[in-house]
Amino acid sequence: MDEFRLLKKEIVDTIFTPFLYVRQAPFKKLKEYSDYPEEEPRKFSISSAGFKSEWWYKETILAIKDMIAEKKVGFFCTDYLVSVKHGIQTKKQMEEARKTSDPISFSMEYENIPAGQSNKAYFKIGMFPRVIKKAFYPLRDDLIPLKKNPYAMPKQKNEFRVISVDIASRDNKINDNSVISCTRLLPTHKGYQRDVVYMESSHGQNVISQSLRIKDIFFDFESDYLVLDLAQNGIKYLSSFMAT
Repeated sequence: MDEFRLLKKEIVDTIFTPFLYVRQAPFKKLKEYSDYPEEEPRKFSISSAGFKSEWWYKETILAIKDMIAEKKVGFFCTDYLVSVKHGIQTKKQMEEARKTSDPISFSMEYENIPAGQSNKAYFKIGMFPRVIKKAFYPLRDDLIPLKKNPYAMPKQKNEFRVISVDIASRDNKINDNSVISCTRLLPTHKGYQRDVVYMESSHGQNVISQSLRIKDIFFDFESDYLVLDLAQNGIKYLSSFMAT
């Protein structure tokens, strides 16, 4: 599979992988070769690096671990320096590629270094350490008879809770996605530790249903503040939220 990271994993698993079969060599039917060992089919996956969030990265890490464990798996990677050394590409080519590419794209394509976030990302992954041991979940409909949310988080002294809503409404419902975030501000001697304990997205919902959902989560989370995106259609949500 060439440039396998660009393929959909579902296609790889359901179409390409089933192509693997044991070679039906005629000599194996001869009596003197009756005890000849079975030949395991082999899969070769070739690609430049990509983003760590893509499915290929997890598969590659598993392959490397299997190779270290001395299983019958191999992994090999190289970069543009090897191509220049052996005359496959020139130094001038690489200089031009570096000038016309953004740093992360060049790093992935020519240096074989996976990227954790987009070059255009305002926030970097390293700014958000994943150390939260327990997440918050709003009360589900099937748990309403319990009256108490089993996933509730008791408030600490002087803790503040914030519900923020990023509203993205478009004429085309394909691009209509809104996100609700629940954040705990836990007091420390330096200020506040911010824990994002829950996020929920909605797709193509109307103003009333989204406003009701915001209100449900606001009270279920015992929030102190609501932060709304009031640009463009956002003002409708404030009016609807207050009305409901």
